[in-house]
Amino acid sequence: PPPGKKPAPPAGIAAREPGPIGAQVRRGPDWKWGGQDHVDGRPGVGTIVGPGQEGWVKGRWANGKPSEVCDMGQDYSSLSPEELKRFESESNFTEAEVRRLYRRFIRLDKDKNGTVSPEEFREIPELAVNPLLDRLIAIFDTNHDREVDFDEFIRGASIFTRQASDEEKMRFLFNVYDLDNDGFITSGDLFSVLKSMTGDSLPDRSLHELVSRTIRDVDTAGDARLTFDMFKQVLLSHDETYGQMLNVDFS
Repeated sequence: PPPGKKPAPPAGIAAREPGPIGAQVRRGPDWKWGGQDHVDGRPGVGTIVGPGQEGWVKGRWANGKPSEVCDMGQDYSSLSPEELKRFESESNFTEAEVRRLYRRFIRLDKDKNGTVSPEEFREIPELAVNPLLDRLIAIFDTNHDREVDFDEFIRGASIFTRQASDEEKMRFLFNVYDLDNDGFITSGDLFSVLKSMTGDSLPDRSLHELVSRTIRDVDTAGDARLTFDMFKQVLLSHDETYGQMLNVDFS
């Protein structure tokens, strides 16, 4: 499969419980963890010694080396060293952050097909009530197949880091408002997005007035639509609070 897209596990594997402390686990279709292929030539067997982070468990090697204790996860939820290096180089995330994001991605991928659908995103309560969720998914989904794979997921999430440039953050926000992806924000685009955000808290008449005023103030071409450069003027006039809105701590 393409990098970042893992094959679905055999039937029953996805629901496997990690087991109690002291239980033995063997590398293969059930479990895998870092360095397990290199244990003095011995079979990859370990023992669960305690809970790990984010649903994983910690294991100790059968060769008795107490220092070799690390997070274990199911085989289909691990990334190769090459994939880790590539994702780190193509995003604003460290290797440790890439690992954590991939574990979260795997948990979102309920049907284990290597992608996360809009329906699976909506199973997260915080996202389900976000009025811009569909727009965010559409922007993440760069190949327009209505599914988000891990490549798309990590590139999209990267924009929410402090390392992302102001230009990248502004371009992302521009794409949120550019509903038909034609490179312009029309009054209809702006009204639709703001309406989804405000609901019934603002009368349509007041919202239309706000939209008209916003476009009129920066529309130097006089065609009632905003280019990216015009949109930047709007954002920069708000003391760069847009940047704070797009900062998320992934540590």
